[in-house]
Amino acid sequence: MPGTQHRRRVGTVRPSHLMFTGGVGALIDLPNFPVLVRGLDDWRFDTVPDWEPLHEPRLLAAVAKLLSAPVTQLRPPPWLDGFDADPNGQAARVGVPVIPFPQWLRCTACNRLAPLDSGNWVFVNDKARRPDEARFFHQDCPRRRSKPLAVAARFVLACVNGHLDDFPYREFVHNGGACPAVSHPQLQMEDYGGNRGANVIIRCPSCRAKWNISRAMGHRGAENLPVCRGRHPHLSTFENCAERPMVLVVGASNQWFAQTLSALAVPQVGASALQAKVEQLWGALQNVREFAALEFAWTMPQFDALHQWSQDEVFDAIAQHRKTLESGPEGDTAYPDLRTPEWEVFSCPVRPEATDDFTLRRDSQGGILIYTAVPDAEGTLGGLVSLAEPEPLTRIMQRALRDALRCSSDPLCAERLPKAPADFLHGAACHACLFVSETTCERGNRFLDRRFIVPMAEGGHDGCHDRPQRLDHRAGQGPSRADRLRASFRCVRADRPRHRRPGVPSRGSVPGDHRAVQARHGWLISCHLGA
Repeated sequence: MPGTQHRRRVGTVRPSHLMFTGGVGALIDLPNFPVLVRGLDDWRFDTVPDWEPLHEPRLLAAVAKLLSAPVTQLRPPPWLDGFDADPNGQAARVGVPVIPFPQWLRCTACNRLAPLDSGNWVFVNDKARRPDEARFFHQDCPRRRSKPLAVAARFVLACVNGHLDDFPYREFVHNGGACPAVSHPQLQMEDYGGNRGANVIIRCPSCRAKWNISRAMGHRGAENLPVCRGRHPHLSTFENCAERPMVLVVGASNQWFAQTLSALAVPQVGASALQAKVEQLWGALQNVREFAALEFAWTMPQFDALHQWSQDEVFDAIAQHRKTLESGPEGDTAYPDLRTPEWEVFSCPVRPEATDDFTLRRDSQGGILIYTAVPDAEGTLGGLVSLAEPEPLTRIMQRALRDALRCSSDPLCAERLPKAPADFLHGAACHACLFVSETTCERGNRFLDRRFIVPMAEGGHDGCHDRPQRLDHRAGQGPSRADRLRASFRCVRADRPRHRRPGVPSRGSVPGDHRAVQARHGWLISCHLGA
């Protein structure tokens, strides 16, 4: 799309969405058409005054190591405040650049199928405060005088080397050749909805050729598709590729996967300031193997931060850092370890010096670390902080322990144990009690077990009995399977009231026994925060 004609905002996403769901090279579904996030070379920061890169030496070094390429900066997405106050101002023209993709559109009235640059489509984005209404329409539709909506043709090609391309509709419907009737045929796509390829037919009215899209899918599809062109549409580049592409549906969850690294901004522990600076500048210092090379590079501007030490000290620090990388347990090509330095900070007996980003208190108390990853209005922790007061926190913890005693899938859930030949890695846990969305849990709901926080006898536990002694079954003295089934049935019928007065236990609750659970087992909590 030419020049600055369509610089106006076409949608909004959260920063976490750009990080984990739809980053560089990924498709993002907008209300009326999908877009592709452009490469970092196209992200403009000259229109964002006073922007600053992210300063985190450990994360910068880890990114450079993972990519095996020199990385000089970590940048936030371009953003400028003021869009709500002035939707036609400069803030509306600052953001992450995107392009429409796939670049084949279909008219929802006449089924016309044509590329974006064919002259059939007109882009409308005339409401500054409603970027969600940006759309394409068919300007000369023979079936409707109004402007019918044009939507993206929902098939793309992808290969195992990370290439993405438009589906070759012209070649596909003409068996890899050209139309025998006209040089530029007007195609039609009859899309009957659904996710099955058999519901979509590609037709050429000029020569009356037609094929079902299922001909390009499955094992037969590899024979009916061309070799991958090695296209990176987000970079506008092509490269050699000999792989056979496969057909993907726009919006499929297996199109793009994020490779992420995260780190806490903690001070260096067990490493001097010089070692930290060498680690930060390692991309430029890794080729310094002789003292003469350091003397030659000493006057370069990027090494001014090292001038507070002597050249001998810097050269020794470079040699030590290289030795650590070459002889360490990970090696120089393994996934970077960002957790060990953080654990060293929290477990170090000497409290590190406080900084603007990090302050560590030493008290005789334990705690839970909860931090926000999105610094906007919805990413603040004001509500969670208020719930951490002693009275509400105690109530929440007691209720969590009480709820962990029973599951609607008991006794099947309570009896589950990960052992061969089972294909699961969790114990007394299921979708009814502990599981969260797999995209929310970074461990994929593995290694969860209610036995770690509440007393459950071997072979299962019944938390639905009203008699307190049932909470402390010993191995071999628990209830029979029939008793557990009857107790589970009573649990289903004995629903707790939705609202009750503070301090009044609900039916079937045993607060005294939960206090015993707290005393014997302490606090062990797994917190899952979702945006």
